[in-house]
Amino acid sequence: MVPNRCCRLSKLDYFALFSQSMILGRERESMPPKVNQALTVRDVAAYLNVDEKTIYRLAQRGELPGFKVAGAWRFQSVDLQCWIDQRKRVSAKRKAKGVGTKR
Repeated sequence: MVPNRCCRLSKLDYFALFSQSMILGRERESMPPKVNQALTVRDVAAYLNVDEKTIYRLAQRGELPGFKVAGAWRFQSVDLQCWIDQRKRVSAKRKAKGVGTKR
């Protein structure tokens, strides 16, 4: 029999879990916290504050990193954070060049 090992989480992991539960609402509080848990379309839409249709559209176009499990889209929070960071860098470059600014 394999001994049951207790999973130790860093302070950053605890913060990530806490902030995810605050963002996604109380429906997640009844579930045990999992590090790197796959997020659903509904979760991602709530996190990004957009409609679920927008998430489907971006995922189908390949613009949002995701994968399908039994026909349903799933997303990793790490991939989403990288995607967000990338979008921020592109936006910052445009602002530095003066592209898209109103005069």
